[in-house]
Amino acid sequence: MQYKQLSSDTLSIKDSVKLIKEITTHSNTYITECQNHEKVEKMFLNLPLELMNILVPVLITILLFFIGYFINWIIVKNTRKSELESIKTTVINWIELIEKPIQNQIAYCNTFADNLKNSTDLQPESLNLNQLHASKLKELNLKQLIETFVTNLKGTEPQKSKDLFNLVSQIEYFSNIELKLPEAYKIYQNHTYELMKNWNKSLMELDDFKGSMIQQIGTQLTHPSYAFLVQINNISNSWAMNNPNGASLNITKTQLLDPLYTLANTTITNNSNDIFAPVLFSKVQELIIVFKRKVSHFDGNAKNFESYVSNMNLSYKTLKSTIDILKKAEFVSIWKIK
Repeated sequence: MQYKQLSSDTLSIKDSVKLIKEITTHSNTYITECQNHEKVEKMFLNLPLELMNILVPVLITILLFFIGYFINWIIVKNTRKSELESIKTTVINWIELIEKPIQNQIAYCNTFADNLKNSTDLQPESLNLNQLHASKLKELNLKQLIETFVTNLKGTEPQKSKDLFNLVSQIEYFSNIELKLPEAYKIYQNHTYELMKNWNKSLMELDDFKGSMIQQIGTQLTHPSYAFLVQINNISNSWAMNNPNGASLNITKTQLLDPLYTLANTTITNNSNDIFAPVLFSKVQELIIVFKRKVSHFDGNAKNFESYVSNMNLSYKTLKSTIDILKKAEFVSIWKIK
């Protein structure tokens, strides 16, 4: 049997009656279309509701992503600013803490230099040495200092660069001077011990020479050098009696060496045949050379340590003024922190 395709659009009352009869008669006849084509589609914000059901979750997801990213960015910036503030505070506080050790070391070096200038003996003068602890700040690398005091601080680039240079150079200076002072003192001390050794050796040789003269001449009044020996003994005895508790280097030079030098020189001039006078002249001259080396050595080190005092004073003054500037400097806003 052939089936008909029927549509509700073509049905009239008459046809409807006929259709019912046909359906009753032919059960295989069907209606393919009876729906109403005038559908009402739901809208939201001028967009189809079905499209909105897709778009809204997507937009919410994107919005939440950006909110999370922004919050994380704020946290990172705050953390970074806290790190920079911590470095700045540490540097400033540390420099203020080492002020006293530095000032003490300056005073010790100044006292040492004065003692050297006023020294009348060959014993080494003492020098107190302090731990300055400036080298601890060198554990902060240059990149950290640049980021803290240049990149993220307010102010002009030239001024910030100048302040950073002053800060780094003075820290470097005090780190080096902390090592240099003990080395300089050790050099001074070793050379002083060497001079003491030479002085004692030459003084013993002079004493041995006098003893040898006494053995050779004794009480021989007719000996050509008898009067010369008497004069030597008179000078030596006078020096010893004037200084029963021992004589300083300066007094020994004034009361013993200078008179003996003059005596030997005069004897050589007036009596060229005297065999003892040239020897005495040589022995005394060795001691005078050691004395002059001592004076030069002590004066030179006094000037050297006076220079350290001057440089340390100037360096800390520069460092302190730089820190006073950095104390007042503020960091850039959180949006510009790098």
